[in-house]
Amino acid sequence: MISVICVYNDRETLRRFLLRDLREGDDYELILLDNTTHRFSSAAGALNHGAEMATGDTLIFAHQDVHVKPEAIRRMASYSSSLEDAGVVGAAGVAGPFRLFSTMKQGDPPVDVGRRIEAPVRVQTVDECLFALPSEVWSRHPFDEETCSHWHLYAVERCLALKKRGYSI
Repeated sequence: MISVICVYNDRETLRRFLLRDLREGDDYELILLDNTTHRFSSAAGALNHGAEMATGDTLIFAHQDVHVKPEAIRRMASYSSSLEDAGVVGAAGVAGPFRLFSTMKQGDPPVDVGRRIEAPVRVQTVDECLFALPSEVWSRHPFDEETCSHWHLYAVERCLALKKRGYSI
């Protein structure tokens, strides 16, 4: 089972983007956390709350304003569970200065973001818009709510902290 977790603050954006192609499926669950009333004060706190509710072996964290197809969710989960020492798996990541690797597109018309990849590449950090952690990794190393007491850099913090502990990104 795969758990897709999204904290949203705009129901219409969520509907037009993330939920356009992604509906509750047989092999994944959607955990949607409504933050329109500012219930959560940080991404780390909100995502930890969502992860606590999750039943999946893989936790996929997605922004409300991304298009993602079920096949991409399954592929990320497969990489997350099959790669030795996987800590974080992302749709885009940076391996050093000017070395952005990605499976993503942006704009209208859509254009590739960074160097297009078809298979996993080891990086230092991943982009927060779409990334995955094995649930067992999250349960031992949840998001750091003290360090990330805001809405930015929580994926970078997780990548660097897990890399320090010997996980691959």
